[in-house]
Amino acid sequence: MALQSKRRKLKPLDNFTSFLFVLPAVLGILLFTLLPMVSSLYYSFTEYNTMVSASPQKWVGLANYKAIFTTEWPKVGHALGVTALYSLITIPLYMIIGFALALPLFREARGVRVFRTLVYLPVLIPMIISGYLWNDLTQSYGHINQLLVAVGLKPYAFFTSNDTAMTAFILMGLFTVGGNIVLWVAQMKAIPDSMFEAAKLEGARYPTLLLRIIIPMCTPMIFYNLVLSVVNSLQTYASAIVVRTHLNADALDFYVGQVYSKIVEMSDLGLGSAMSWLLFAIIAIIAGVTFKFNKWVYYEEEM
Repeated sequence: MALQSKRRKLKPLDNFTSFLFVLPAVLGILLFTLLPMVSSLYYSFTEYNTMVSASPQKWVGLANYKAIFTTEWPKVGHALGVTALYSLITIPLYMIIGFALALPLFREARGVRVFRTLVYLPVLIPMIISGYLWNDLTQSYGHINQLLVAVGLKPYAFFTSNDTAMTAFILMGLFTVGGNIVLWVAQMKAIPDSMFEAAKLEGARYPTLLLRIIIPMCTPMIFYNLVLSVVNSLQTYASAIVVRTHLNADALDFYVGQVYSKIVEMSDLGLGSAMSWLLFAIIAIIAGVTFKFNKWVYYEEEM
C-alpha cells in the first residue's frame, strides 16, 4: 500500500516531465501554425496593403471573398483549373507508379536495399533546388536536349512552351515518388508471411496474391497516400515558381502561385488571406468526403 501511495504521489510529477518534453512542439504549433492561421482569418475580412501600413486599413467584411469570384475570378479560376488538372493526373499516376515500383522492392534480396536508397535519394533534394536543377537540364542548351540531339532527335521545349510545360512538370515529379515507395514497402513488409504461405499451398499464383492479399492489405496506405497526395498537389507551387521563371506563361500558374503573387508581389494581404482560406475550405471538403467514404479500407483490428 505504501508503494502504491508513493507511485500515486509521483504521478503528477511524471506528467509534468512528459509535458516538458512535448512543450517545444506545442509552442511551435501555437506560434507558427495556429497564430498565423487566426491572424490570416482576421486579415481576410480587412483591407490590408502592407505597402501602405503595418496594420489593416479597415474592416471590409466579405468584400475580399466576393472579389475572388468577381474581379479576380479570371485569374483565380484559371489557376484553380491548372491545379485541378495537375491533381487529377498526378495523384493516380504517382500512386500507381509508386505501388508498382514497391512490389519488387519489398521482398528482401541481395542488393535490394541499395535500390531502395537510390529510389529515395531524389526526395532529399529540396523542391526549390530541384526546380533550379531541372530548369538548367531542360534548357535548349541543357544536357537533356544535347542528348536528344546526339541521338538524332529534335530538342524538346520542356518549360519554354505552354504546350509542353505541364507535361514536363509532371515528368519532373516522377523523381519524387521515392517517398511514396518507402511507405508502400513498409506496408507490404507488414503483411504476415503466413498469408502468402497459405495462399501458395492452395495453389494461388502471383496475380491472385496481388489482388486478394497485397492490395487489400495495403488499403490503409492507399487511403493515407490518397489524402496526403490531395493536400500536397493542391498546394503545389515551390518548384513551379522556379521552372516558370523564364516562361511568361499560364501553363504552370498554380493557385498557390496566385496567393503568393497577391501577398508578396502586390502586398495585398487581405485578398491573399481570403484566397488562402478558400483553398483551406476546398482541401477540408475533399478530405471530409474522402474520410466519409473510406469503408473500403481494411483495418486489422476490425477482425
